[in-house]
Amino acid sequence: MTRRRRAGFAAYLSFGMGIGCASTSAPPGAPAGADAGADAGSGTGADGGPFDAGSPIPPCGDAGPTFTTLPIAANEFYAFRALGFMSPPIHVFPAKHSAFTINIPDSGVAYRSIYFPGPAWVREITATKQTSFDGGAIDGGTGFQLTFYPCAEYRSYFNHIGVISESLRAAFDDGGKSCVTIFPGDGYGMEKCTNTSLMVPVDAGEFVGISDGYAGVDFGAIDYRLPPAPFINLSHYDGTYPYYTSPALSFAEPVKSQLLARIGSVDGTKIRTAPPVVGTHMQDIAGTAQGNWFFPGTYVSTNGEVNNAIALVHDMVDPTQPIFSIGNALAGVSQGLATFPVEATGQTNRDFNLVRPDGGVFCYERFVSGQTDGGQNVGWSGAAVLLVTMPSDSTLRVERVAVDAGLCSSVPLWAFTDAGTTYER
Repeated sequence: MTRRRRAGFAAYLSFGMGIGCASTSAPPGAPAGADAGADAGSGTGADGGPFDAGSPIPPCGDAGPTFTTLPIAANEFYAFRALGFMSPPIHVFPAKHSAFTINIPDSGVAYRSIYFPGPAWVREITATKQTSFDGGAIDGGTGFQLTFYPCAEYRSYFNHIGVISESLRAAFDDGGKSCVTIFPGDGYGMEKCTNTSLMVPVDAGEFVGISDGYAGVDFGAIDYRLPPAPFINLSHYDGTYPYYTSPALSFAEPVKSQLLARIGSVDGTKIRTAPPVVGTHMQDIAGTAQGNWFFPGTYVSTNGEVNNAIALVHDMVDPTQPIFSIGNALAGVSQGLATFPVEATGQTNRDFNLVRPDGGVFCYERFVSGQTDGGQNVGWSGAAVLLVTMPSDSTLRVERVAVDAGLCSSVPLWAFTDAGTTYER
């Protein structure tokens, strides 16, 4: 479907800056590890379960939901992105949701119809709209996110919807909205409106809306029946983060196999074959440098955004390829992704799971430019190396050291200075 491209900056920001992301609270009946201090969010009930006793939404049971319909026609998307995509400053940590890739660079702009994967109840709709640019008032178009429940303990959502169906729009506009004005920066003003009082039943294959014309459509799932993912410090995350899963696992055959076969790189040219084939958003390994690291005082549980964090993790398609995912707190280094050829011995370019809190200092060099197997852009600017050490199980120190040759052997003393950055978890 081809339509005139709207000035959908609001939808772009919802993709790139986390505006309009899924509600981050767990229902009161969520398993241990959920953040009890989080916002109540949508769909919570006084009986301690996800919904009031009179809710039409049934419990999931052992089997859970069964999706039967691809949300986008199989010939209208390039790939279904694995869990674990990274793109600082938004996705410094491996992304906890998947996405259908609809548009890639130099491919033109396509708009796709989106459909519900199974019977469900829409509980929340959020709209973001750009209202100002560089100090002047504008109408920047509106982007939508929908949160829906196929059963009581399973929350799913779509993001990057440019137009929603008439029936959903009518429900969204029918009272219950709360709106706030936010200013992401650089002269941009946004209005964000959310209706959390919905209970709209939908069927498998029912029309959701049309994508917003940007990279793709996020498709996320949170299953509170699962044990929480074993992040090193769960208190640094919100109530939903440990319960994210891939919605691909909830499809019935033959759709499930069709979708699993499309999980891979952003452009679909490389498929993930390593288990789990759906990818993972949790890569922490206790007692090593591998995983997510927070800038002190900035956590998912308290700030939502962690664009000043760092992650020492691996590619979403090739889990043997190490990646520094760098936020905006590392002195002298622009936010982005950096990878390197792994060495099997010594303390240069070792994989992150070999960096331990034993006083050792490791050095990283010969950073590669281009793309990972997952289609994530990587690069490095300037002649410099990175020094990494773990002062303790819960702290990581990283420092950029400028050196003409850009080689660790050219650094006379692998020692940290006040220019280094300390992270924690």
